[in-house]
Amino acid sequence: AEYPAIAGGEESFSDSESYYTLRQAQAIHETGLPWYEDPLSYGGRFLPSLFLFYYIVALFSFFLEPVIAGKIVMNLIASLITFFVFLITNKITQNRKAALCTAAISGFVPIYFSLTINALTKTTVLVTFSFLFIYLFMTLKERGHLYLLMILYLLLLLTTPAVVVIILGLFLYIILLKIEQVKVEGEEIEVTLFLAFITFWVLFLFYKEVLLFHGISFIWKNIPTLLVSSFFKSLNIPELVVRIGILPFICGLYIIYEYVFRKKDKTMYLLISFCITISVLVWLELFEFNKGVIFISIFLTIFFGKAFDDALQYLEKTKFAKYTTYALILLLMIFVVSSVVPSLAFATDEIAKSFTKEEIDAYRWLKENTPKNAVVIGATEDGHLISYYGNRKNVMDTNFVMIPDIDERYEDLSRIYTTLSLTEAINRINKFHGTYVMVSQRAKKEFGDDIVKYVDDPCFKVVYNESTRIYQSLCEIK
Repeated sequence: AEYPAIAGGEESFSDSESYYTLRQAQAIHETGLPWYEDPLSYGGRFLPSLFLFYYIVALFSFFLEPVIAGKIVMNLIASLITFFVFLITNKITQNRKAALCTAAISGFVPIYFSLTINALTKTTVLVTFSFLFIYLFMTLKERGHLYLLMILYLLLLLTTPAVVVIILGLFLYIILLKIEQVKVEGEEIEVTLFLAFITFWVLFLFYKEVLLFHGISFIWKNIPTLLVSSFFKSLNIPELVVRIGILPFICGLYIIYEYVFRKKDKTMYLLISFCITISVLVWLELFEFNKGVIFISIFLTIFFGKAFDDALQYLEKTKFAKYTTYALILLLMIFVVSSVVPSLAFATDEIAKSFTKEEIDAYRWLKENTPKNAVVIGATEDGHLISYYGNRKNVMDTNFVMIPDIDERYEDLSRIYTTLSLTEAINRINKFHGTYVMVSQRAKKEFGDDIVKYVDDPCFKVVYNESTRIYQSLCEIK
């Protein structure tokens, strides 16, 4: 319930990719199908994509204003993490008190709380329902759970290709059981192999063009070299502590050590396998940093629940049993300081990154005041909003896949903003067939404050002059 209360007051999202989702939902409203041949992104391009998520957003936006619908969908899904963490923790501890405490903490893990509160992305869906998948895998023998697991996985598979981390986690789980000489159930192997087969078949079906176009580098999504560090970076321990919370971090590492080197527990091996898989992928820069750390933070929180249960059992056997209540109060105080306060601070910062009304007014101005065939040059983060609100072609957005010579393209875009040469600027603008140049706060953040110094020349005309400025390009060099 805390998610909608905080996020609902803002009328925009914090990231530009959310607006690509809204465009896809809009296309579904109009045609019944999402865009595969996008006429506006990069001036027009082909972009294969898994579609289920867009249909869910489109369904909600039938009844509500699209931005509000998106916020409600995401925050409802994000809030479910507490329930799934409760189920898993209760399974591994058989202690409702520890499970309830862990579930409460999972709702305030700083990075999860902040990055899901004001963004319309598939990451929230993947992370949240991956933990339901793990619970169903733990309880495969219970009636109906196998069918629920299969249905859930197929839905996730039609949502995001990042679901492949589940398959990798299951394979590591089976390997770990073999190493530790713990019996592997035939059903577990069969489910893993079947899901692996269906995963690679579906992903090849949808993304064969991407694989042929990029080869193995498709893993890095064709992100320009200068921007890769914004998406993929190595693990940093101090940063992890801040983003995850001190209690889950310390207790989580302790539990991993205990069950890898000293104890044997099949359900714990399953959780540890997933945590190790994602940690290694992030460390090798094969998995987006923020997405990976969100996963890791929830796993460590669940491990905290196990450590908390162990601590309660130990206290009950000592003369300090009567002080259990005081221990819980102390734990609550540490939790508030180390997790709740940072979560609210990070969430406030994230909401502050939202596109402002003034910025959105500039994008909307494009739709009403520029030709339909206009090509608008903007920063990478401007791209999706130029297309969503302005309904005009952009030259670059965050969907880098299937774009040839992406580094050259980004260099051209960067030079348009940073060059002092009028001739160079016009040449590069003409190369994109650009007709308008947008100077937004996002452009200043990406390329610096001292940009487009050449616009006083008669070749450029100011057509919109607010906090965002828009210049019409009037000249060609032949």
